[in-house]
Amino acid sequence: MIKKTFIAVRLFFLMLLCSTFFLTACGGGGGGSTSSSDETKVKSPPYLGRKYIGSNRCKHCHESKGDEWKKTKHASAFSDISKNNKTCLQCHTTGYDKKIKNGGYDENPEKGLENVGCESCHKAAGRYSPHYTSRSSARKIQFKQTLLSLQATTCGKCHTKTISGSQSKGQYDQWVNSKHSKSLKTLKGHKESEDSCLECHSVDAIYYKGSVSIKRASNPITCVGCHDPHSSKNKYQLRTTGNATLPGSGVKYAAENAAICFTCHNDQIEDVDKAVDSGEVPAHNQAQLLVGTGGYDFGETIDNSFHSTFADKCLTCHGYSTPSSGEDGHNTIGSHTFMVSDDDGNELLSACGQCHSGLTSFDRTARGDYDGDGSTEGIQSEVDGLLTLLKSKILESGNVTEDTDSFGRTFFKFSSSATDNEKRAAFNWLFVNNDKSHGVHNAGYAVKLLQLSYKNLTGSDVPGADIR
Repeated sequence: MIKKTFIAVRLFFLMLLCSTFFLTACGGGGGGSTSSSDETKVKSPPYLGRKYIGSNRCKHCHESKGDEWKKTKHASAFSDISKNNKTCLQCHTTGYDKKIKNGGYDENPEKGLENVGCESCHKAAGRYSPHYTSRSSARKIQFKQTLLSLQATTCGKCHTKTISGSQSKGQYDQWVNSKHSKSLKTLKGHKESEDSCLECHSVDAIYYKGSVSIKRASNPITCVGCHDPHSSKNKYQLRTTGNATLPGSGVKYAAENAAICFTCHNDQIEDVDKAVDSGEVPAHNQAQLLVGTGGYDFGETIDNSFHSTFADKCLTCHGYSTPSSGEDGHNTIGSHTFMVSDDDGNELLSACGQCHSGLTSFDRTARGDYDGDGSTEGIQSEVDGLLTLLKSKILESGNVTEDTDSFGRTFFKFSSSATDNEKRAAFNWLFVNNDKSHGVHNAGYAVKLLQLSYKNLTGSDVPGADIR
């Protein structure tokens, strides 16, 4: 009996020793939480674990993601730099940080921490909670912890010009001035906002479909909304490129690198006739106007302007290079701001200069007097004139009234006496107005929609106008 007890005790301690060794070897151990004394050793940035273990260890379980990552530029970043340049090493290796002891490349150059590895974005994996807590606990904390890799600052710590000696193009410095960086903020506090809006206003919804609310979401459209960190399948690691199909048209449009823009910058309207009848408001419909679809065309074929033929569509202009450092508009227009004008009045006219030389304004002289006011003005002024003229006719009978929502966006209310042509004209007015380019995206389509709406509403062409 004593002998059996002795053997059992020895087996117990042997198992305990083995389990301790296993957890230590895997970077685990320590239970499901980090003690306060351990936390004091962890400095900014906020490492989830406390030690880097290298991407090769991650691949044991995440093999498919590891295979994808190996084809990206991150996986060969180390080969592009001088191995003695500390500025380069902090962004072209994993865990390089002279300020703390974290097991990074500067401490363990032989550990397979060259290049921009898994832990550069997902943080140090040694003692990473989901790896050693119970499955139920891991599920509860997964959302919060994985979000660290969705934040723009994850990419921004390297893709910035704020690091002395950096060769980065400053994508993060531009993104902070983009509307993408404010996309989630624009939803909060508005009664019209719905959780479904998050699909185009927060990367959290892209990764956690159906399980994120506006209240819970914390990230706007960050870098990973457009770029896939794991895959080099598409140019610039964009999530989608090539052809794009817009709602309601069923037509595939060659959008090349701008296909990712088409994903959200469309009005989601599948049936224009039903939308017109119900008073649905077309919004964020830039893709439709650009390619010349989505408006109520009264059964007519409408010609498009030259902008609709651009290979990269939106990005041809909105992605054009930001002005050089020291010039007006640097990092506030162009490149990853995707803005063509800023709050200081700077305009990205260099983008227009690809085709139109000598422009001093986006309001380039139109080819005719489209609003019939007796003078040929800039195309934006002509379209604005048509919008003003058409709205006055839409509201003239009293069957249609104008209102605004909490975002300040215009919409129309229809009485039971409102005619079909009043509804159609109202829809087209909103379609052109809500595109927000004042016709620049596709002047031919915008002008014709408004002129057709006026004619079908009043029974005659716009007085004194050049009709397209």
